Amino acid sequence: MLRSLAAVLVMGPVLMAANGAGAQMSATVLSIGTRDSQELGLALNANECADNVEMELRISGIPTSRSVLDFWRGTGTTDCSTEAARNPDTATCTNLNLTDDNSISGQAEITLTIPIQELMGCDLGDGGYRVYVLAANGPASTEALDGSEVAFVDLDLDTTSPKAPSNLEGGRGNTQVSLNWDNESGGNESFQIKVYVDTTGDSSATEPADCPSSTLVAGAAVPEGLSSESTWSGSSTSGELNPESLGLEVGQAAAVALATLDLAGNRSVLSSVVCVTRIETFDYCDSNPCEEGFQCSVIPMTPNRGGDLPWKGSPWKDLWPIGAGLLWIGPLRSIRRRRSR
Repeated sequence: MLRSLAAVLVMGPVLMAANGAGAQMSATVLSIGTRDSQELGLALNANECADNVEMELRISGIPTSRSVLDFWRGTGTTDCSTEAARNPDTATCTNLNLTDDNSISGQAEITLTIPIQELMGCDLGDGGYRVYVLAANGPASTEALDGSEVAFVDLDLDTTSPKAPSNLEGGRGNTQVSLNWDNESGGNESFQIKVYVDTTGDSSATEPADCPSSTLVAGAAVPEGLSSESTWSGSSTSGELNPESLGLEVGQAAAVALATLDLAGNRSVLSSVVCVTRIETFDYCDSNPCEEGFQCSVIPMTPNRGGDLPWKGSPWKDLWPIGAGLLWIGPLRSIRRRRSR
């Protein structure tokens, strides 16, 4: 899975010397699919690779003496600028055959839109790759180049889905239900736990086995277009839902499942599906109303009227006769012993 890098997509380093015109060739990633600028440094995920999203790449400082841009790919930090790395007999880099549409024609700067699978296939395996852009005189060039004619970008590929949470437990409540689960993603705080809810099933169900859902299926992919109800930290093992906010009436239930989302955007399959049921709840004061003029509390109250007992108006008002009776046990037993002498 993802290895977080400070900059996965970066401009070629300053090992590229200035060319004759005083410019320096560089490569800058402007966009990848629908990502915003803050996400350009993340690894390419399985969906982006399968959808063959496009990358917009700007090449600047191109030597005008060259005719084409020649693309090569190496693993890790392989240096494709050397002749040996591109020579068929000693090659450690792969030519990407992208020169047909990349004629320079004397341009010092050009912006290209390239489908990601033309730079790296989904079957390459997770890891880091370096794509070189060479200013050359022909395709699959093996000629010697100086620093002013070389630029590169680093791409990281992460197509492995994280594990779904396990042992999910549902619950009941009115405005708060606690869910508990086992975290299978190593407690990575940069990951997210996504909560998916289906309220279209049997609304009278109260047990997990009675919460079948045609939308949420344990071990299956998250349905296309289904939005998450909540998002929790990837290191969490519990969270709370509000049945009332889910639109449930008292006595109704909803099916709930979780999925893990990693930093690259790979999503796990769904966890087991459980029930969240809304029930009416009562506390002591609901079932034991106070006398008029008193406030109910689970802590004994001080008198608010002269002469009132301190427990009057509290839950302890029903227990004071028992306490008073216990206080008399000792004296009564002493009197009984004296009479028996």
